[in-house]
Amino acid sequence: MGWVTLSLRKQALKQEHSYYQLRLLQISREKRQLHRKKSAEIKGIQVEQNQELRDARDTYNAAREAKRNAMNGLRTGYDNYVESQENAGVAHSEIMSQANWQNSNLAGSQTYNDIMETFEQAQLDYQEEKDAIKSEYEFEQQDIEEEAADAELALDMEQTEIEAQIEAISAEMQAVSDAISSAIQSSTIKLA
Repeated sequence: MGWVTLSLRKQALKQEHSYYQLRLLQISREKRQLHRKKSAEIKGIQVEQNQELRDARDTYNAAREAKRNAMNGLRTGYDNYVESQENAGVAHSEIMSQANWQNSNLAGSQTYNDIMETFEQAQLDYQEEKDAIKSEYEFEQQDIEEEAADAELALDMEQTEIEAQIEAISAEMQAVSDAISSAIQSSTIKLA
């Protein structure tokens, strides 16, 4: 090949080298964009999860408040019963031993048991809902992370391939440069 043809080949290699350099820069930008997108999506999922957990906790707190109010109602009812018996002249020891107190205590126990059963069910419901919410959002977060990892792996593979291409082009450019030097030297007119 003549040195002109070799110079054209070197120019084509430089263009190809520049294209691959540009693509490496684009890959780097795509990776940063991918990381930002992943972070934003995970943050959004965490915000949604926290809102749902907050709603479940509010429902549970309402049940806890209802239990507290019901228990206060039972105490007030008991205090009123004892006071009415004392006002009627019944001694405290007799109030505790009377059949009326046992009947009242039995009714109070039933109400107490109902209150505790309702509250315990609210606790179980809250725990189940909390676990379900966490599981759901963990799966969503895992999906996002897997998609991002797959995309990043594809970009890494492309980057590795491009780096190999750049290395081959650089080696060929060096060989062409050496060939151009040799062709120029051999085509020089020698005056003897």
